[in-house]
Amino acid sequence: MKATIEITDLFWGEANYGWVKRFELEDIEGLTQNQVIRRLKKLAGLNGVRWRKVVECGDYMQFNFVGWYATAFIIWEY
Repeated sequence: MKATIEITDLFWGEANYGWVKRFELEDIEGLTQNQVIRRLKKLAGLNGVRWRKVVECGDYMQFNFVGWYATAFIIWEY
């Protein structure tokens, strides 16, 4: 089981993928959802950056960063 975070830019409030950064976290079994999110934020260098959840839909979650024109997707792979 693994989780991936994709960070990309926004264009008119939608994910644009003009640029993208991806980080992957493996062996997440036994961790809570919040623990995985915290570890992904740390891996991506986003500790202390505020974001708001936009969508939670099954295998992925989308967050928009406060004050940035960027968004992040967390994708759960089973």
